Amino acid sequence: MIRVFINPRFAPYYLLASLIVSNQSEICVEAKSKKFAWTLGVILSLVMAFFIIYDTMSINKEKKCVAAKWAIGMGHEQMWKNHNCK
Repeated sequence: MIRVFINPRFAPYYLLASLIVSNQSEICVEAKSKKFAWTLGVILSLVMAFFIIYDTMSINKEKKCVAAKWAIGMGHEQMWKNHNCK
């Protein structure tokens, strides 16, 4: 919150990071690999958003019941107490 409302220079992690890298010199890096990573991240986030919004990768009922019975057998009753398996 300090970074947002006051000034980024007074943020605790900024101060800590400044102390850690104070004796290092800048290294210029080619932007091609960074651009590839950014593109890959955007593509993966869009695919995940699609699957979350449209629920196309939902676990079918049989697999869910197997997982619930296994979890209950392992002692995780609270987590699976509302499952609809018989």
